[in-house]
Amino acid sequence: MPTVTNEELARLKKAEEKLKERYKKQNEHTNTIYDRLNFTVPAGKKAEIEAAAKAAGVSLNAFCRDAVLEEAEKVLKKSGQEEAAPPFL
Repeated sequence: MPTVTNEELARLKKAEEKLKERYKKQNEHTNTIYDRLNFTVPAGKKAEIEAAAKAAGVSLNAFCRDAVLEEAEKVLKKSGQEEAAPPFL
């Protein structure tokens, strides 16, 4: 079994800290430009939605996001509130 020298271990720890800092910065940036929504679907429906997203050639996130934004826009237009709503993607 190969042994890891103290030098190699220190280098690996430094690389790990650098990676953690990079992820932290990316998450901070993401949180400034996006809002997060979490929702649940009935058991078994996630697989169906994933299949639909794949068939559409988009990610699950993009598929759900676009569906929600489209429906929200329809509802707001129907209720006459589209002027008060911010523009969608």
